[in-house]
Amino acid sequence: MRILYLAASATSLIAFGAATLSADEHAASFGQEIQPFLRSHCVRCHGPDREEGGLRVDRLGPIGSKPEFANVWLELRDRIVKNEMPPKDEPQPAAEQRVMLLDWINEELRLAREASSHTGHVMRRLNRAEYRETLRELLDLHPAIDTARDLPEDDTYHGFDNIGSALNISPVQMRVYVENAARVMDLAFPSGRRPQQELTRILAMDAVDFYRANDAVRAWRQETNGKVIPKAEYERQKKEVMSAVPDVDLTRTIRFGTTSQTEYRDEGVEFSNMGNVQWGGRPAGLYRLRFRVRAIANSRGDLPMLSVTLTTSPPNVDQPVMTVDLTPEFRIYEMEAFAQPHFSTLRFEAAVMGNRYFYKRGAAAPRIMVESLEIEGPIVEDWPSPAWHEYFGGAEDSEEDAREIIARFAEKAFRRPPTSSRMDQFLAFYQTRRDAGDEFETAVKLVMQAILATPEFLFLVEEEPASAEGPQPLDDYELAARLSYFLWSGPPDEELYSLAKTGRLHEEKTLLTQARRMMLHPRAARFAENFTGQWLMLRTLGQMAPDSRKFVEWEETLQESMRKETELFFLHLLQNDLPVTNLIDSDFAMLNGRLAYFYGIEGVSGYEFRRVSLEETEQRGGLLGQASILTLTSDGIRTLPMKRGAFILENLLGDPLPPPPNDVPPVKESTGATLRERLAAHRSMPACASCHAKLDPFGFALENFNAIGKWREKEEETRLPIDASGELKELGQFETFAEFKGLMTMRRDDVARCVSEKLLMYALGRPLDFTDEPVIEAIANRTKEDGYKLSRLVLAIVASDPFRTK
Repeated sequence: MRILYLAASATSLIAFGAATLSADEHAASFGQEIQPFLRSHCVRCHGPDREEGGLRVDRLGPIGSKPEFANVWLELRDRIVKNEMPPKDEPQPAAEQRVMLLDWINEELRLAREASSHTGHVMRRLNRAEYRETLRELLDLHPAIDTARDLPEDDTYHGFDNIGSALNISPVQMRVYVENAARVMDLAFPSGRRPQQELTRILAMDAVDFYRANDAVRAWRQETNGKVIPKAEYERQKKEVMSAVPDVDLTRTIRFGTTSQTEYRDEGVEFSNMGNVQWGGRPAGLYRLRFRVRAIANSRGDLPMLSVTLTTSPPNVDQPVMTVDLTPEFRIYEMEAFAQPHFSTLRFEAAVMGNRYFYKRGAAAPRIMVESLEIEGPIVEDWPSPAWHEYFGGAEDSEEDAREIIARFAEKAFRRPPTSSRMDQFLAFYQTRRDAGDEFETAVKLVMQAILATPEFLFLVEEEPASAEGPQPLDDYELAARLSYFLWSGPPDEELYSLAKTGRLHEEKTLLTQARRMMLHPRAARFAENFTGQWLMLRTLGQMAPDSRKFVEWEETLQESMRKETELFFLHLLQNDLPVTNLIDSDFAMLNGRLAYFYGIEGVSGYEFRRVSLEETEQRGGLLGQASILTLTSDGIRTLPMKRGAFILENLLGDPLPPPPNDVPPVKESTGATLRERLAAHRSMPACASCHAKLDPFGFALENFNAIGKWREKEEETRLPIDASGELKELGQFETFAEFKGLMTMRRDDVARCVSEKLLMYALGRPLDFTDEPVIEAIANRTKEDGYKLSRLVLAIVASDPFRTK
């Protein structure tokens, strides 16, 4: 649900008219005053015959009779405060009647909150991101290992996938957890002999005969394609061209794609698309790669980047290694890659400023010259693994050491010491395995594997409050877990856990000091990635891929740069005490050369991101000028002003619209009319008019950005000028996107409240309801007093009662 707020002026109005009623008088006034008001002014549009905006009030009663009524009263109050009910073209109640109704609703909500037994108790499963991060920390696994690879996608609630009520677990999923635990243990504790480290040096020109022979094969296939050739003659020609292909070791040979347009020079092989090396039977582990390459600019001076990826086939999983900028001179570029089992190919590409259609409309694509590639590994510095040394280093084959290892592992896995009864179960299982003939390490590892499938590991367990009389404080272990999964999407580190173990974490000064430390820690990048991925739907970027012919700039490097810009922008606000008002407009952006080129911002080169001043580029400041947001609120072909408007209302202003009616016809294709003109038909439909009047100004304000976020002055289809003008209710008119952002800054209180609500729901891992409204209001007000700083907002959440209680 959403939590709705009264504007300051409305709050003053309610307070002015408020009258103190006894509980009996308040209950009686519902039938005497409230129901007649609803019948007179609301039921005609929100009753059995019509449910405009999905709101129905004819069956509405006190919250005590049905708790679900609280949401309806909140919705009704919000619409009355915003003067959306009754509509302007309907008879209006007297000001005293509005005050009476709003006063009654507020009192009803207050009484319901006091009577509520809601404690906010949470027991929720780790989502995929949290599970992955927890296993990495627990077993000291390389970040490239995806320990959640085989898990199904998590269900979501209002876009968030860390909400306990949505994170169900089925018998099938439980089986996946059990199987995955075995796979992860094998990765963390490799068996057998230490793999031998090898260095393979591949010269691109070593296989020039292979390349040329393959070129001849491709040319022959193109030449004979579609021709009628006698079978015997076809087989003879095939044998002749194939016999020229030398037999080479593909694990020591660079191969180039069929569209690479390779040229063989004395200094190396020049190509425009991609090359690859068969990974073959190389063992899993860490490898060091060294490419000696240089860039070859095209006639416009464009230089490509080198993008390196490890791939599997099947299940067709790509693991990015690194993307680096190249220079026109030969240089050696060194990088590390962790190869997991079953990787089949090392792929490297010439990453350019667009897709395969981009350079068909102008200069030829820039190219890469590769001289050599070295593959060194697997590099094993700590055999058999860091996890083995942490848990088994120095251990002896004894029951005492088995107990110590199991207890230490269980405590770290459970985020608290295991109970004595749990330890008895684990030790009994260990003894069973020893009796069956397993050796010491094997038996202990099987117990560790079993721990990874227990509820205490898979769930964030908070014990039921002993008393039913309202919320109870979290114990220090529960508080440490809640804080670390909020700010790090993973388990507590040693410092945080030690404070929990000594019983000091619940002290407010200590708790806030830890929160500040954690926001500045490198692991806070996980918070930025996961929170923005859910709140702003960044995880959906690319799911509806833009039309590559229409948007020739679109390719994977650009897509990833878009996503990274928004994540780093949020992280920069958090770690530099900057206000959330920057979400509306800012004088900087987090850019790399690829994204700056797309935006038309000069003076930025290189794949690394950095803060870039936007003093002379006003359209890119804030979230609404970021290509990630603009792309995921389009459909890959055209802009969607309705979707963009709805996105702003829900994710920045906290005022989501109800779903559209089922019978709404699609927008007509262009017939010379602009999109604004074609959408006028929707606004003329009675069922759509009220919502369009609310969201259209927000959506049309962004029309200067096309479906992938590139600035434009004219529509592609009609070539007519963009009209981005509109009017924001009670704020004024605007002609341009810059003027729109100026008006939006006047709603900074709404933005702060919306972000407070989203962050609180994310932090608690549960839906919010009307009982949380005063807390959200207090957090937003505290944030306002502190200059709207995002870091202070987070601290206010950490210090709040809902965060510290269950």
